Amino acid sequence: MSFTYEVGTLTGSEYVELIKSVGWKIGKDLILRDVDKALSTTTYIVVVRDSESNVVAAGRVFSDDLTMSFIPDILVMPDFQRMGLGRVILDMIKARYGHTIFYFGGQPSQEEFYEKLGFKKGMTSFTGRFSPNAFFD
Repeated sequence: MSFTYEVGTLTGSEYVELIKSVGWKIGKDLILRDVDKALSTTTYIVVVRDSESNVVAAGRVFSDDLTMSFIPDILVMPDFQRMGLGRVILDMIKARYGHTIFYFGGQPSQEEFYEKLGFKKGMTSFTGRFSPNAFFD
């Protein structure tokens, strides 16, 4: 099976399909225009497409390109997991932002994956949401 890797080509509807495919909950009142806007502010997006140009995986980064890079998600559709796609996405991100310190979104089930790629578990972070958000509600 062949795949192509692109930078910065993910649409809101493609992102939502990836999220649904991995079982993440998504708000029922979600507006795709808002997802597109959020994606447009993402610093760096790696997209993996199959031979029919369907998105099968993606990873996003927010970075100041000096001190830190935050990776909120690396999503791989279940039928394409364990094929090395997530590793290639992270390799591309590391090639671009390897000079910064990486932080990840809460993905406790993926700790072993990140440790295999040379990342170390860091301090616990704090989170909070202080008003409604259609993406989650």
